[in-house]
Amino acid sequence: MIRKAKIEDINSIMKIKSEAVNVMNEDNNDQWSNNYPSKEMFINDINSEELYVYEIDEEIAGVICITTKEDEEYRSVNWSATGKQFIVHRLAISDKFRKNGIAIKLLNYAEDLARKNHISIIKLDTFSKNKRAQNLFVKMGYNYVSDINFPRKKEPYHCYEKVLN
Repeated sequence: MIRKAKIEDINSIMKIKSEAVNVMNEDNNDQWSNNYPSKEMFINDINSEELYVYEIDEEIAGVICITTKEDEEYRSVNWSATGKQFIVHRLAISDKFRKNGIAIKLLNYAEDLARKNHISIIKLDTFSKNKRAQNLFVKMGYNYVSDINFPRKKEPYHCYEKVLN
């Protein structure tokens, strides 16, 4: 079941984030760290009603942020589509539930939510060292558009988009 995250979920969400940092570190990918994304970021996502969790038997298995707020860095990207959009951030899956298609289900949920809200574009980005996310996005039909740079990283981030039918 996918639902909006609640403040009571924050400890489970932070555990999933910590597990994701460990997996990223094993892959020589320093996209996330102990300090990023911060607990405050997740709390802001919850308070903005933009954070969703995937539950299995009342245990949080994954998390995703679905927002309409575009990062300033996105303005420099030559996106192929314009119009109402969702931006996806902070997609992470619990170690316990990894390799069960939950990331796909969360992205499908974002796409379904977009369609219900008459939104035709989903945008997202990932660190250039995050091969797992890149493979997932291509598998899900997202198209690479361009690279952007964030102040806290030397390497670029790859931007992807998907125009929904």
